[in-house]
Amino acid sequence: MTRQIPAKEFRNNFSSVLTSVSEHDDTVVITKFDKPAAVLVDFEIYQKMKGCLNTKPKKNYDARELLMGLTKLGIKVPKGTNLSTNYKKYLYDE
Repeated sequence: MTRQIPAKEFRNNFSSVLTSVSEHDDTVVITKFDKPAAVLVDFEIYQKMKGCLNTKPKKNYDARELLMGLTKLGIKVPKGTNLSTNYKKYLYDE
């Protein structure tokens, strides 16, 4: 179950919110000034999400594969661009 709580309520009920998340697989969206500021999820769910988000190509990809990956990310690469210099942050795991 997902629920939203203000930061002040989260602070005042930290222990019960943490128990709810860790034992009942709840997800809590913590708001600040009525806007989402953070999400509290069970650690196992976090690990699965982290694995899914690690999608940067490895160093052993060739230029064509890197260009295709950048295109999928919605990044336009001008012709003649040195991929490893100009787009390094997108190409390599750090």
